[in-house]
Amino acid sequence: MTAPGEEVTFRWRNGAHATLHLHLPEEILRSTLANLADRDVYPASMPHTLSYDDDLIAKALLYLSAAMSEGVSDLYAETMAHFLTGHLLVRHAKVQPRATKRIDEPRMRRVDEFLQENLGNDISLDDIASVAGISRFHLVRLSRKVHGETPFRRLTRMRIEEAKRKLQAGRESITQIAFACGYDNPAHFASAFHRLVGTSPSGYRKQIR
Repeated sequence: MTAPGEEVTFRWRNGAHATLHLHLPEEILRSTLANLADRDVYPASMPHTLSYDDDLIAKALLYLSAAMSEGVSDLYAETMAHFLTGHLLVRHAKVQPRATKRIDEPRMRRVDEFLQENLGNDISLDDIASVAGISRFHLVRLSRKVHGETPFRRLTRMRIEEAKRKLQAGRESITQIAFACGYDNPAHFASAFHRLVGTSPSGYRKQIR
């Protein structure tokens, strides 16, 4: 982990290495900190080390890399960036978060209605936060508390549920269903469907007939 304004040099000897690098923009760091803590200031000490074991960060990077290779929408990366920034600030920079406000379930119901009405559209984290009337960072936190999942995961779940209904109806092709459910590539749709349902769209259609 390299703190803002610091530099680091990597040297490898003996053999090839594969690495993943995640760069968190200053805008996300500042906005997350402003929404997380009572004062809009940088913490006294940001994490800066070449070696630190953190399973959550390691798994998040691997999931993010896999999602990018599958062509997942930018909403996934936006959600992950805010989540990881909050984790770094609290766990590694020792920022003390302000007391959490009461969970606003009506607010999240408005979000669900918006997602349901826009399953076939390209939706950003800013779009969802605007409907909820809160920041992107608070949206991610609130979604995890109310639903136990990020906005991206919830949108994906809704899209796959809609796809299942369309597959059961049997009137549209799998490609048409993919487009109607917000996927611009049938292969990406098939990958997401298999990940949540455990079978391919065509396999699911055969099962229900």
